[in-house]
Amino acid sequence: MQRAFLRLCLVLLVSGGLGACASHPSVSGNASTPASLDEAQSQELHRALDAYIDLRFEADSEATSRLVEMAETMGANVLNIETLLRKGRNEYPAVEAARLGKAEVVNVDCYHVDYSTKFHLYIPSSYDPSVATPVMLIGHGGNSSMSAQRALDTAESYLSAYEHVLAEEHGAIAIAPASERGWGHIGNSILFSALSRVQRDFHVDPDRIYVLGQSMGGHLAYRAALSHGDRFAAFSPQSGGYAKYIESGAIQNLFTESGYVTFGASEPYDLNETNLALGAWLGDRSYDWVFREKSGGHEIYADEMPAISTFFKERQRDMYRDHVFYTAGGSMLFTKTWEIDGWPEHQINLDRPMRWNQRYWLEMTSRVGDDEAPTLLTMDGEIQEGNRIAIQSDGVRQMRVWLHASMVNLQEKVVIEVNGEVLHDAVVPHAMAQMLELVREFDDRGRVYHAYVDLAITTDKSVPTPAP
Repeated sequence: MQRAFLRLCLVLLVSGGLGACASHPSVSGNASTPASLDEAQSQELHRALDAYIDLRFEADSEATSRLVEMAETMGANVLNIETLLRKGRNEYPAVEAARLGKAEVVNVDCYHVDYSTKFHLYIPSSYDPSVATPVMLIGHGGNSSMSAQRALDTAESYLSAYEHVLAEEHGAIAIAPASERGWGHIGNSILFSALSRVQRDFHVDPDRIYVLGQSMGGHLAYRAALSHGDRFAAFSPQSGGYAKYIESGAIQNLFTESGYVTFGASEPYDLNETNLALGAWLGDRSYDWVFREKSGGHEIYADEMPAISTFFKERQRDMYRDHVFYTAGGSMLFTKTWEIDGWPEHQINLDRPMRWNQRYWLEMTSRVGDDEAPTLLTMDGEIQEGNRIAIQSDGVRQMRVWLHASMVNLQEKVVIEVNGEVLHDAVVPHAMAQMLELVREFDDRGRVYHAYVDLAITTDKSVPTPAP
């Protein structure tokens, strides 16, 4: 009941309807309602916020403090900033009618690595810059040593297969990148870089971004869900996947995600057996994953598109979910590429990090170089009644818990227990600077948290497979 009330309050607050929520006074000094800004102030702050996010890692070291000072001088608080973030950009360019309902080719430079490519962009006829629009990210099939032209042509064929039902009828923008480098870390950089490019020109809903693909693109959809699940709303892997997801335990990361999977009864590379096994594992645990075995082979099944569209429409990302689980190892940071014959030696820009050590509101620090570190680090967190968060972890020594007013009451003490020991029992102050930096780093206007707690952990606990 407490969390339901908090969520209702936040919806009312960011929409301007304060109602009963506004009657609750601030206990900690944290603002409980947005400040009252006039239109000129709001516009000025919104434009400054857009410019700040656009600079990303090219911003100077004082950019955050300047924006915080500007906001605080106006009397604005984190709730004002959240309201502006959730509105999208202050202004979007008009889109000529001739571009609607059609596809075009756009150049993109990867933000994290020295690779450039192109993507096909489809703008639905219904696009309206005043309305936040869902996005479909489409991964094409093929291999990791395709020529640039073959990759672009293949991406176009995949867009053609999906665009009518999953873009035009769904009212979604479709992005179909071309990759000569497969869908590993460079592939992820392509996705995020293309999405960032599109977000500058189109009003994208950050909580309704979906990933789908077939064959090699099916592998992409699975990998995106496993390692970058909190960047997206739902997934549709088609004729992809590996049995090792079960063996390694990585499949547990699908607990917080949703997927609609298709595959043929006559697949190559044992993909039929692989997806039957993945489906059985996930089905036995009632995870939100649907598996459809078809009578054909290694192909895109057009008759499943309406069901996939409906599945996507019924799901959007929830950054403040009650229960979060994540297990991963290594650096959890893009530091090297696949070693493929014929590839040049790519230079990764470590000043523009691409990391996957955060899952929703839990973030852990890698233990690379620690000889005592286990292969995998695991964390499981649940929001409980009484302004309490209970966490279990194995192998984690440093953790950050991100907090939002829809998760806990930030006017009161927040209790955080890790492996049965209370490590935090105090009011948590709002942290506008860190809130802004997180949004800017991920270029994600829906990754909004009002506060955080850093924890040093000295104990371990065997973390069970999460269950709904």
